[in-house]
Amino acid sequence: MEPGGSTRRDRHLDEAVLEFLLMEIVIDSFDWESSHASTTTTTKSLSLPNTAHRIPAPSGPPALVSHLRASGRSAEADRVAVSRIESIGFRVGERLAERCLLHAITLSDRVIELDAVKFVCKDVWQALFGKQVDNLKTNHKGVFVLFDARLRWLRRVRETPVSDGVPAMWGIFPAAVLRGALTHLQHPCRIRVQCEPAPPSAVFTVKMMRVVEEEEEEAMRRQSTVPSSADEASAAAVATELETAVR
Repeated sequence: MEPGGSTRRDRHLDEAVLEFLLMEIVIDSFDWESSHASTTTTTKSLSLPNTAHRIPAPSGPPALVSHLRASGRSAEADRVAVSRIESIGFRVGERLAERCLLHAITLSDRVIELDAVKFVCKDVWQALFGKQVDNLKTNHKGVFVLFDARLRWLRRVRETPVSDGVPAMWGIFPAAVLRGALTHLQHPCRIRVQCEPAPPSAVFTVKMMRVVEEEEEEAMRRQSTVPSSADEASAAAVATELETAVR
C-alpha cells in the first residue's frame, strides 16, 4: 500500500489511462479539425474558454504541420489543432508547476532561469513520469536541451514507413506542459521537440523568449542593412548621373 491509500496496481492503471487519454486528445483534435474545417469559418476561436488572453502564442512544430499538409489535410485546420493541444498542455503545465512549488522549499519568489529549468527537470518530470529528465545541457545563454531516453507518453506510438515524422505530434502536449511550467516560473520560452519512436525518446530544445526576441531583432537588423534590388538600381542610376555630370 502506497501513501494516500493507493496501491501500485492503482498507480499503473492511472498511468495507462492517462496515456490513452493523451493519445485521444491528439487524435481527436486533428480528426475534429480536419472534418469541420470545410464546414465552419469559426475554427480560429476553438481555444479553451477564457484562456486566450493569458496563453502565449503556440510554438507548434512546423515540420509536423508540413507533414500533415502533405497528407491532404487542411493546413489551417492542423494549425488550429496544434494550438488546441498546446493550450491544454500549457494549462496543465501551469497548474502542475504551481502544485510542485508547494513542496519546494529551495525556490525563492523569483527563480533564475537555470534553477527554473532544473526544477522542471526534477520535480515536474518526477510528478509526470515518476523519473527525472535523463540529461540537461545549456549554453548558459538562455538555451537548454532536455533529453528523455524513454518518454512514457511515446511508448505506445509506432512509426511506419507511411507515417514518417508523425510521432512529432505526440510531442506537442509534453512540450506545452514544459512551456506552461516554465512560464508559471516567470520564464516564458519557445520549445521545439524532436521525437524518436524506437526507443521512445524525446529531445526538448528550450529557448527563452528574451533570446528569441534578440534573434528576431538581429534578423530584422540584418534584413534592413541588405540593399534591395530597387535600392541597388537607384544607387546605380545616381552613380551614372554623377559620372555624367563629372564628365
